[in-house]
Amino acid sequence: MTPRGRTILTARAQRLLLALLPVLLLSLAACGAPKQPSQPSGVVGLVLFEGGPVVLSPSALPAGFSSGVQGRLYPYVTMEIRAKTGLHAGDVVAKVKPDAKALFKVTLPPGTYVLNPLVPKHGPWPHPVTVVVQPGRYTHAIVYVEGM
Repeated sequence: MTPRGRTILTARAQRLLLALLPVLLLSLAACGAPKQPSQPSGVVGLVLFEGGPVVLSPSALPAGFSSGVQGRLYPYVTMEIRAKTGLHAGDVVAKVKPDAKALFKVTLPPGTYVLNPLVPKHGPWPHPVTVVVQPGRYTHAIVYVEGM
């Protein structure tokens, strides 16, 4: 301390501070640097109607979908997506309507989800499907509703 109450850095302390200053600045800059955006993940789904007296004209499945069960496109539902794992387990995390080709797409974080088709009153029976969403990938799922 000087007579006026100020602290004076020694030459050694000054050199050490100057040597560490770039490291400190780089560390602070890295903290505020934007993170690289991760690849989105979620579900791409298709809703099919199965059952009934006879499926006379089964719909051809779009690329990325395969199934041993025939069905017709059925866009007349609202797809309710409920988290099965994670912080929001048990909660409805999204609702989405399929397009005219019965396809739907929803972005979701990785985890396990239940896809439940909400059908019209007196409509077909829904068959919920459980899917696992992997990081950076869209899971393909076929959801069926069944008629008499």
